[in-house]
Amino acid sequence: MPAVSNITLAEINRIYNIKPEYYNYVPFYVIITFCTIIAVVLIMVNWICSCCHEHSKYWNDPDTGNRFASLIFVRKAKQRPLDALY
Repeated sequence: MPAVSNITLAEINRIYNIKPEYYNYVPFYVIITFCTIIAVVLIMVNWICSCCHEHSKYWNDPDTGNRFASLIFVRKAKQRPLDALY
């Protein structure tokens, strides 16, 4: 059975010429946070504009046949969908 030597990881890296791995992930987290903030702002602007727009009653009414406007509250439309083939 071979004897276990007291070689440290730094010595192994030096012997085999292994470069240390990059472990600073701060720029990654900054970019992810920035993109998340932009996405939240865009979603809020979209939501605010959909509530205050002159056609908001049409887009929020599930009975108009617009099945893409309200994905949360889905029920059968009283009118044919707008994209139905004739």
